[in-house]
Amino acid sequence: DRVSNFIVQYQTEEAAFRGRGKNERTARIINSLRGEFKLKDILSYIGMPKATYMYWQKRFDRENPDKEIEERILEIRKTNKDYGYRRILGELKNQGYCINKKKVQRIVQKLGLQVTSFTRKSRKYSSYKGKIGIVHLIV
Repeated sequence: DRVSNFIVQYQTEEAAFRGRGKNERTARIINSLRGEFKLKDILSYIGMPKATYMYWQKRFDRENPDKEIEERILEIRKTNKDYGYRRILGELKNQGYCINKKKVQRIVQKLGLQVTSFTRKSRKYSSYKGKIGIVHLIV
């Protein structure tokens, strides 16, 4: 019963940290569970090495270097719902930021802001033009 509660809590907290690296999410979840269980038990159950957990624990308090850019990207997406990472990149460059497209793409994926309205299916090419000309019937 205690283990099943642990699993449910682990899954709900993992869902809350989507968009981050798997090890980081797991380390944050382990950190939140340390009051209830021994660290050794949690690590053995999840299967994470102690060194990996300690590495991420040191990085929890570190400040996000991309915070300003993330806020700008969120502002751009709020005003323009259909902007993908390429258009967001152009908008950032117009605002005076010198930033790589890969970084913008990575941040957009991390924040879960990928455009869903323009999919390949919605833009599929069709050469069909309907009935054109006279249809000859052979009787």
